[in-house]
Amino acid sequence: MYRYLEAELAKINVPENRIRREVFGSPKDITLFPDYPKEKAGNVYRLTVRRGVHEDIIPAKANEPIAVAIERAGILFPTDCRSGACGFCRSRVISGEVYVSPENDGRRKEDKEVGYYHLCATYPLSDVTVKIAIV
Repeated sequence: MYRYLEAELAKINVPENRIRREVFGSPKDITLFPDYPKEKAGNVYRLTVRRGVHEDIIPAKANEPIAVAIERAGILFPTDCRSGACGFCRSRVISGEVYVSPENDGRRKEDKEVGYYHLCATYPLSDVTVKIAIV
Protein backbone atom coordinates (compact mmCIF):
# COMPACT_ATOMS: atom_id res chain seq x y z
CA MET A 1 0.00 0.00 0.00
CA TYR A 2 2.87 2.38 0.78
CA ARG A 3 4.28 2.00 -2.72
CA TYR A 4 0.91 2.91 -4.24
CA LEU A 5 0.42 5.90 -1.95
CA GLU A 6 3.95 7.18 -2.50
CA ALA A 7 3.39 7.11 -6.27
CA GLU A 8 0.10 8.97 -5.92
CA LEU A 9 1.61 11.60 -3.60
CA ALA A 10 4.48 12.11 -6.05
CA LYS A 11 1.95 12.80 -8.81
CA ILE A 12 0.60 15.75 -6.83
CA ASN A 13 4.10 16.94 -5.83
CA VAL A 14 3.90 16.34 -2.09
CA PRO A 15 7.48 16.80 -0.78
CA GLU A 16 9.08 13.69 0.72
CA ASN A 17 9.76 15.49 4.01
CA ARG A 18 5.98 16.02 4.44
CA ILE A 19 5.17 12.31 4.26
CA ARG A 20 5.09 10.22 7.44
CA ARG A 21 4.91 6.44 7.64
CA GLU A 22 4.21 3.94 10.35
CA VAL A 23 7.42 2.16 11.33
CA PHE A 24 7.67 -1.62 11.15
CA GLY A 25 11.35 -2.30 11.88
CA SER A 26 13.99 -3.44 9.45
CA PRO A 27 13.10 -5.69 6.51
CA LYS A 28 12.85 -9.38 7.37
CA ASP A 29 15.02 -10.33 4.38
CA ILE A 30 17.16 -7.52 3.01
CA THR A 31 18.32 -9.74 0.13
CA LEU A 32 14.87 -9.47 -1.49
CA PHE A 33 15.55 -5.87 -2.55
CA PRO A 34 16.49 -5.82 -6.25
CA ASP A 35 19.54 -3.61 -5.73
CA TYR A 36 20.98 -5.57 -2.77
CA PRO A 37 24.19 -7.35 -3.88
CA LYS A 38 23.07 -10.96 -3.40
CA GLU A 39 26.64 -12.34 -3.58
CA LYS A 40 27.38 -10.63 -0.23
CA ALA A 41 24.39 -12.07 1.65
CA GLY A 42 26.15 -14.85 3.57
CA ASN A 43 29.31 -12.91 4.42
CA VAL A 44 30.49 -11.87 7.86
CA TYR A 45 32.64 -8.75 8.10
CA ARG A 46 34.81 -7.03 10.69
CA LEU A 47 32.97 -4.14 12.28
CA THR A 48 35.13 -1.64 14.14
CA VAL A 49 33.02 0.31 16.63
CA ARG A 50 34.50 3.52 17.99
CA ARG A 51 32.94 5.34 20.93
CA GLY A 52 34.96 7.92 22.81
CA VAL A 53 38.39 6.39 23.48
CA HIS A 54 37.06 2.82 23.18
CA GLU A 55 37.34 0.72 20.06
CA ASP A 56 35.93 -2.78 19.60
CA ILE A 57 36.22 -5.10 16.63
CA ILE A 58 33.23 -7.42 16.30
CA PRO A 59 31.65 -9.64 13.62
CA ALA A 60 28.79 -8.24 11.55
CA LYS A 61 26.60 -10.28 9.21
CA ALA A 62 25.86 -8.78 5.80
CA ASN A 63 22.17 -9.63 6.01
CA GLU A 64 21.40 -7.93 9.32
CA PRO A 65 21.57 -4.31 10.46
CA ILE A 66 24.82 -3.03 11.94
CA ALA A 67 22.91 -2.02 15.09
CA VAL A 68 22.08 -5.70 15.72
CA ALA A 69 25.77 -6.67 15.57
CA ILE A 70 26.65 -3.88 18.00
CA GLU A 71 23.96 -4.96 20.47
CA ARG A 72 24.91 -8.64 20.16
CA ALA A 73 28.46 -7.68 21.21
CA GLY A 74 27.04 -6.14 24.39
CA ILE A 75 27.91 -2.56 23.43
CA LEU A 76 25.42 -0.02 24.73
CA PHE A 77 23.93 1.74 21.76
CA PRO A 78 20.96 4.10 21.41
CA THR A 79 18.16 2.75 19.18
CA ASP A 80 14.44 3.37 19.06
CA CYS A 81 12.28 2.85 15.98
CA ARG A 82 14.54 0.24 14.29
CA SER A 83 13.18 1.41 10.94
CA GLY A 84 15.64 4.11 9.91
CA ALA A 85 13.11 6.85 10.62
CA CYS A 86 13.78 8.43 14.01
CA GLY A 87 17.53 9.05 13.81
CA PHE A 88 18.18 7.94 17.39
CA CYS A 89 20.89 5.52 16.18
CA ARG A 90 22.40 8.09 13.78
CA SER A 91 26.12 7.36 13.53
CA ARG A 92 29.05 8.14 11.29
CA VAL A 93 30.37 5.49 8.92
CA ILE A 94 34.08 6.27 8.76
CA SER A 95 35.07 3.60 6.25
CA GLY A 96 33.69 0.62 4.41
CA GLU A 97 30.83 -0.15 2.08
CA VAL A 98 27.25 -0.34 3.38
CA TYR A 99 23.75 -0.87 2.03
CA VAL A 100 20.62 0.99 3.13
CA SER A 101 17.21 -0.29 2.14
CA PRO A 102 15.49 2.31 -0.06
CA GLU A 103 12.33 1.84 2.03
CA ASN A 104 14.15 2.51 5.31
CA ASP A 105 16.48 5.37 4.45
CA GLY A 106 15.19 8.16 6.67
CA ARG A 107 18.39 10.19 6.59
CA ARG A 108 18.46 13.89 5.88
CA LYS A 109 20.16 15.07 2.70
CA GLU A 110 23.02 16.59 4.71
CA ASP A 111 23.63 13.31 6.56
CA LYS A 112 23.88 11.43 3.28
CA GLU A 113 26.47 13.90 2.03
CA VAL A 114 28.75 13.61 5.07
CA GLY A 115 28.46 9.89 5.86
CA TYR A 116 25.92 9.59 8.65
CA TYR A 117 23.65 6.57 8.70
CA HIS A 118 20.87 5.14 10.83
CA LEU A 119 22.58 1.91 11.84
CA CYS A 120 19.29 0.10 12.48
CA ALA A 121 18.70 0.22 8.71
CA THR A 122 22.31 -0.08 7.48
CA TYR A 123 23.95 -3.35 6.42
CA PRO A 124 27.69 -4.02 6.00
CA LEU A 125 28.96 -4.99 2.55
CA SER A 126 32.65 -4.98 3.57
CA ASP A 127 34.70 -4.43 6.71
CA VAL A 128 33.25 -1.25 8.22
CA THR A 129 34.32 1.31 10.83
CA VAL A 130 31.64 3.34 12.62
CA LYS A 131 31.69 5.99 15.30
CA ILE A 132 28.71 5.79 17.64
CA ALA A 133 27.41 7.98 20.44
CA ILE A 134 28.54 7.26 23.98
CA VAL A 135 25.67 6.05 26.14
